Amino acid sequence: MKFKSVLLAILAVCFVIGFSACSKSPKDRVIRVHEKFIEWVNSDNFESTMISTLENNQENLDNVYMKKIDDLILSSGFASREDFDTNLRKLKGDPDIIELNKKIDTILKPKTRRVDSIIREKRLKMLQEQMQNQQTTTPDTTAHQ
Repeated sequence: MKFKSVLLAILAVCFVIGFSACSKSPKDRVIRVHEKFIEWVNSDNFESTMISTLENNQENLDNVYMKKIDDLILSSGFASREDFDTNLRKLKGDPDIIELNKKIDTILKPKTRRVDSIIREKRLKMLQEQMQNQQTTTPDTTAHQ
């Protein structure tokens, strides 16, 4: 009986969350996606996630951004990326959206440069180490002449 009560409570919470996401206007949901993206970029997790993803050559920056945006789009109550894009196009000249886009550009560019710089340094260091290892393991053929 207790399990049934807990299950009903969980379902009620899910319904309220889903209903509140759907009841917001498209503009509110578009703004929410932008604000959540800004929040993610400003988080401590952003840089470490980007660096570890790029270090492992799993993906490029754009793919990581797009996956995060897709997650935010769905969690903000949009049915799909196309649904979001349609609503975003309708709000193209909206001052709030323009301001949020400027804010994203301002925040994202320096962080992206920093991540790129860190990755380049790490890759250069790794390449130098590989070259040193090859030099130490390659036999010296001039010694026998």
